[in-house]
Amino acid sequence: MIDDIGAEAISPWVRDELFGIILQYRMMHRLPTLYSSNFSGEELETHFSIDGSPQNKMKAQRLMQRISTTTIQIELKGENRRR
Repeated sequence: MIDDIGAEAISPWVRDELFGIILQYRMMHRLPTLYSSNFSGEELETHFSIDGSPQNKMKAQRLMQRISTTTIQIELKGENRRR
């Protein structure tokens, strides 16, 4: 379970060396992985692109491809119980 993606302070190292390697390994070995986030796929891609430079946009797209090709998106709605 990778919880609350998008809430972390992102840096190129976190994106490339942490998320990228973990997601690649799990994808290659066909391991089940649950993700949770308050963001849509497009919002996560923007988050992972960090500064919007062409190089970072490409890396964000690659990361999102790893996530989107191995997931089924399920939107859960309900009352915010943290209040």
